[in-house]
Amino acid sequence: MSDGRFVTADGMTLYTFDKDTTPGVSACTGGCMSNWPAATAAPTDKQAGDAKGDGFKEIWHIARP
Repeated sequence: MSDGRFVTADGMTLYTFDKDTTPGVSACTGGCMSNWPAATAAPTDKQAGDAKGDGFKEIWHIARP
């Protein structure tokens, strides 16, 4: 059953980062990128899985359509 979130093929949840303000450019670099690696999606990717970690430090949010 889908809960409306995006996940990678490995089941990792896609999050948005409130500090990202420029389209196509992330403010998450260095150690941040090690903990929260960037993911790309294809138009055919599907959504699925359980929600965990939403609201981390109040700046990470589960990406939803």
